[in-house]
Amino acid sequence: MNLLQKFMLLFVLVGSSLKKYWIIINLLADLIFKENIYMTIPIIPCFDCIHLDEKEWVCIAFPNGIPEEILTGESPHTKPLPDQENDIVYEPIK
Repeated sequence: MNLLQKFMLLFVLVGSSLKKYWIIINLLADLIFKENIYMTIPIIPCFDCIHLDEKEWVCIAFPNGIPEEILTGESPHTKPLPDQENDIVYEPIK
């Protein structure tokens, strides 16, 4: 997992507090502008999926936490994962 993916994972795990968003945004800005590090941001399907509870950052498909491979953008979660206990997959908000 690269540095940006770790920040994205942190972003999802810390919840929706504006103070926490501000901290993460400032850390990323420092990396990008002060250190001249340019990265691409992975597309995480969770942000526009009907199964994500945005207040609690919990997915009904993964009540014990969204797997890293989804949070990092490695899996679009269009099929159940091998160790997933249900058959719930990504469904876009309409």
